[in-house]
Amino acid sequence: MRLTGKLILILSGLSALVLATTVTLLYVAENRHLVRQMEGEQKSALDKLAQVCADSLINQDELSRLTYLKTLWSSAEPGLLSYAALLDDGGRVLMHSDFLKGDFSRKGASLSGARKAAGDDVVLSQPVEIRGRKVAVALLAYHRSALAAAARRLQRETTGRLAGVSLAGLALSLLFAALLARALIRPIQRLRDGAREIGRGELGHRIAAASPDELGDLAREFNQMGEKLAELDELKVSFLAQITHDLRNPLATVIGRIELMQLGIQGTLTAQQTESMRIAMQSSQYLNELIEAILELTKLEAGKADFHPREVNLAVLAASVAEMLGVRAEKFGVALDVSGIPGEARVWADEQALRRLLINLVGNALNFTPAKGKVSVRCSRTSSGEDRVEVADTGIGIPADKLGTLFKKFSQVAETKGEVRDVPGTGLGLVICKRIVEGHGGRIGVESEYRRGTTFHFTLPPKPPTA
Repeated sequence: MRLTGKLILILSGLSALVLATTVTLLYVAENRHLVRQMEGEQKSALDKLAQVCADSLINQDELSRLTYLKTLWSSAEPGLLSYAALLDDGGRVLMHSDFLKGDFSRKGASLSGARKAAGDDVVLSQPVEIRGRKVAVALLAYHRSALAAAARRLQRETTGRLAGVSLAGLALSLLFAALLARALIRPIQRLRDGAREIGRGELGHRIAAASPDELGDLAREFNQMGEKLAELDELKVSFLAQITHDLRNPLATVIGRIELMQLGIQGTLTAQQTESMRIAMQSSQYLNELIEAILELTKLEAGKADFHPREVNLAVLAASVAEMLGVRAEKFGVALDVSGIPGEARVWADEQALRRLLINLVGNALNFTPAKGKVSVRCSRTSSGEDRVEVADTGIGIPADKLGTLFKKFSQVAETKGEVRDVPGTGLGLVICKRIVEGHGGRIGVESEYRRGTTFHFTLPPKPPTA
């Protein structure tokens, strides 16, 4: 999962947790409030009952208090009230809720009998006073569990609305999380993209650093780093160009002198001297190849190697490369086959750069293919219109864990070096190939199975319509 998704998930989770906690607390608080409210309603009902009883005692109107008791009983939540009663000063029952059912057996009963109720009943009492003197007691009993159940029923009516508000809040929190994550991640993505461009060698790339926060400071520091890297790269390019140029002339003189001595113009050489000159010439030629490779790579990396693409007959070019490397192939006892390229094959490329590319790839394939092996060059056209060229061999192959190092400077595979034959290499040939292919807008890759062979392949974009 990418960082944006993770951040959205974290922020959404926190929002959902806060929302769920808030809703739970509101639910519990509302339940408690409803219970207290209903308890207060029972107390108010008892106060009213006591007042009605006081008036009825003054007026000696038993019917009025029974009428009010009936009203009180019928308006209450079903099953909530346990009983209601009026006791005189001596504790005898003057009125009881059972009277509403026609049961007058409790009339005149003792106080203890009137108070009898279930285990979870709550009994409220209120003195009945006439002119400041207590003459009776009004009792009201209700079931605690019934009151709690009634509160829950009332609360369920608001649960739907609360759920709707919660869903709306969750949707808003998700939207807020997405917007916040996007605002936080966007500068980081710019930094990532900038680092990627720098890593690709685009040292002139700069990151917009308008924000005054820490991310803006980081972007500005990154840009300064890019400027320093560009300066160092320019110094490196200048140094390599100068040093390789300065080495070429004296090295050419050394090679020329060795050739004169090998030809015997300056006198006949002994067998030991001839061998020494051979070794000196071999080393000088290797050094010359290394200097030329460094100079060419320096130009490619500095963007000073201009490519001039045109339509190239790939079959003719491959045949000339095969002719050039034919002596080496014959010496190694390796078959070199370019018949896999149709005669009409045309590619859009710089001819000299493409020639160097094929020489490097075919030369590498010959170096690592044992005698009686084969090196083949093939060409095909992809569905997207690109030209795909392959250089395949039946050689020693490359270990899978070393494939990722092939296109790095001065990288050589220790497992295969010298195993087929002792051929010196600079470790820059494949890097140059990669730069040439990418300079044309193509891609290069490799497929290999250790001790079974290797295939290097590259693509070239199709000819532009306006060309």
